Amino acid sequence: MRQASLEETHRIARFLFDEAELLDNRQYRDWLALFADDCTYQVPSRIHRQQDGLADDWAVDKELGGAADLPITMHNRLTLEASIERILSGRTISENPPWFTERLITNIAADQGDEAGAFAVRSKFVIQRYKGGREQVIFGHRQDRLDQAGDGFLIRHRRVILSSDSYRWTNFVFI
Repeated sequence: MRQASLEETHRIARFLFDEAELLDNRQYRDWLALFADDCTYQVPSRIHRQQDGLADDWAVDKELGGAADLPITMHNRLTLEASIERILSGRTISENPPWFTERLITNIAADQGDEAGAFAVRSKFVIQRYKGGREQVIFGHRQDRLDQAGDGFLIRHRRVILSSDSYRWTNFVFI
């Protein structure tokens, strides 16, 4: 793959920054409009390897749940829509009351994809969230497939890798 141009990378970065702002402002329907109709959105579970595996290759992929493991989140367009409607209805414990959130997106790297107008994008994130006297800070990185659509982009695929054991976090909305 060829590295995206500086202009393309800037446009992609701006897209990701604007996306984070939509989530922080709880504009979930506008956020959903950034996803392609055939999108996938996944957050695999992550297992902290034990000391007895120190001689093994410590590649991140070995820590992530495989096909037989239950992911933290696995969505397509239909399930994203259903989750958003449930949040907006007030019938979800994790978002009633809602968290106060701030997202930082950084270390954005973009390569041109195999198809015209497609980009493979890697980024890192920090999410700070606060509710009812509880504060959480979540770190991780994302692997996105963005497709050019008019003047902007659509998210065709998102894979979120958390930088901590997945059992530490309660009730994610969207990362």
